[in-house]
Amino acid sequence: MATADALKKRKKIWVPILAPKEFKVKDVGDSNVYMPDQLLNKIIEVNLANLMQDSKRQNTNVTLKVVEIKENKGVTELIAYDLSPSYIKRLNRMNKGKAEQSIVVKTKDEKTVRIKVLAIAKFKTQNAVLTAVRNKMKEFLINTVQATNFNDLMGEIITFEYQKKLSRELKTVYPLSYILVRSIRLLK
Repeated sequence: MATADALKKRKKIWVPILAPKEFKVKDVGDSNVYMPDQLLNKIIEVNLANLMQDSKRQNTNVTLKVVEIKENKGVTELIAYDLSPSYIKRLNRMNKGKAEQSIVVKTKDEKTVRIKVLAIAKFKTQNAVLTAVRNKMKEFLINTVQATNFNDLMGEIITFEYQKKLSRELKTVYPLSYILVRSIRLLK
């Protein structure tokens, strides 16, 4: 038979979860747990429009992971950035060339990331041209990701500075209407 101590119910508490310093440590939400330590390694997906108070970012989600507990609050770090599939489908219309690149690279601070980039041409494009775009894209991605810290890279991607650099590099090959970082994830 169960003892009296085992029958006692513990009360759950609400523990706030804070965004990383890149987002000015905003409150992301609350989680209902028995003890704040249970919040460690919890993964939260947040819309970037809510996090940055910018409605133009509504097609972007970031994934945060709780890495430590400070003063009964969960402190997170950024582990992924994704564009919504519906947004990508809306951009990619018929009769336009599309080049995608997905590579796994180590950053300057020895973190392994998978980065997926999408380039959409203004017109229907021959495969040879798209291959040249893909090759140039791969070369640029490897060189820049290996020379950058993970947090700096994520900051550049979120502010679209990285996409602008990539656009300047690729427009010498072929005129492109969109260059997007579809996804970047921190691998274990």
